[in-house]
Amino acid sequence: MRSLKDWLDQPVISRVGRAERREVPGLVAYHTEGAAPCPDTVCNISATGMYLLTSTRWPIGSPVELTLQRQGQPEESAENRIVLRARPVRFGMDGVGLSFVHTSGTVVHLWENRNRDTNDPIEPVDIVREFRVARAEAFIQRICPSAGKQTSRMLRSSLGSFRTESAIEIALKADSHLDSDTGNSTMQVHPEVLKLILENGSWAEIDWTRELWANLLMSSCKLPGSDRQSLNLIQLLSQLNVNQARILTMVCGRSARSMAETGSPTPEPVVCSVEQLKRATGVGDMVRVDRDVQHLAELGLLTKRSRSSYFSETDDFTLAPTALGMDLYSRSTGQNKGSLETLQMATPASQVSASVQ
Repeated sequence: MRSLKDWLDQPVISRVGRAERREVPGLVAYHTEGAAPCPDTVCNISATGMYLLTSTRWPIGSPVELTLQRQGQPEESAENRIVLRARPVRFGMDGVGLSFVHTSGTVVHLWENRNRDTNDPIEPVDIVREFRVARAEAFIQRICPSAGKQTSRMLRSSLGSFRTESAIEIALKADSHLDSDTGNSTMQVHPEVLKLILENGSWAEIDWTRELWANLLMSSCKLPGSDRQSLNLIQLLSQLNVNQARILTMVCGRSARSMAETGSPTPEPVVCSVEQLKRATGVGDMVRVDRDVQHLAELGLLTKRSRSSYFSETDDFTLAPTALGMDLYSRSTGQNKGSLETLQMATPASQVSASVQ
C-alpha cells in the first residue's frame, strides 16, 4: 500500500488530473486587442492552457488567438513563434486563465523529459518548439497515419536543427492551407510523397521557398491518384535554386494570365526585359540568369531557346513555359490547376536569396 508521502510526491498531473503548469521566465503572448500587437507575460503554462498576466478581459469561452514567443519585439522568424488558439475559462485579479484549443490528435510534451529538480532553465524557445512539433505531428498523422511514427522521428531527431525547423514549418504551412478547405479531414498523401517533400524541403533557407514545398504537399493531398506526378514534381523542385524558382514563377504567372485573357489551352510565350528579370530575381548578373534559364529548359520546365548566346543587357527576349513547368508552378504556388484565370505571380523581391533551397 502506498504511503501518504508517496502520494504527495506524485507529479501534479497524476494527482489532480490536470496537466502540470510551470513558470517559464521570458515567455510572452502577443494578441491584437487594440491598435497594435500587445505582449502580455505568461505567468505559467501547461500542455493544455496557461495563465496570462493581462488587463484584457475576453468573454468566457470566446475564441482568442495568441502568438507565443520569447520576450521582446514580435518575432519575424516563424520558428521562434507559434500561434495558438485558446478560450478564456476564468478571470483572476491580475490576469486570465486560458484553455488551449488544439486540433484533433495534438499531443504536447512539455515537461516529460525534464527533471523537476534540475537547475537547467526552461527557455521560451523550448516551449515554442514543442508546440510547433506537436502541431506538425498531428497534421502529419491526419494526412498520413501510416507514416506518423517515422515522421515524428524525423522531426525530433534524424535531421539537423536547421533542417528540422524547416520541415516543421513546411508541415505547419500546409496545415494552415488545408485547415480552410472543406472536407480536408478525408485528404490523404502517400507516405513516400510526404517523406520526400519533408526531406527535400528541409533544405529550404527562406520562407518563400518553404511555401512552395508546403503548397506541393497540400496539392498532393488534394489531388487523388497523383502520387506519380507528385514524385516527379518533388524531384524537379529539389533541383531548383531560389533564383531558378523565381524565374519559373514569373514566367508561368505571366503566361497563365495571358492564357486566361486569350482563352488559349496551351502555355503562352512571355516577352521579358532584362530589368524585369533583374527585379524578379534580384540578380544583376545576366550571365548567371542565362545559366538559370538554361537549367530550367534542361529540366523541361521552359522551352529551349533557339539562340545560344547570353542575354543582351538591352534586348528583350522570349521565354515559354512547358505544360510540365505550368504544372509545377500551379501546384507549388497553391493555385487551382483547373482554373488558370486565377493564377497569380508571387515573387516578392525582398526575399530574394542566392542560396539553394
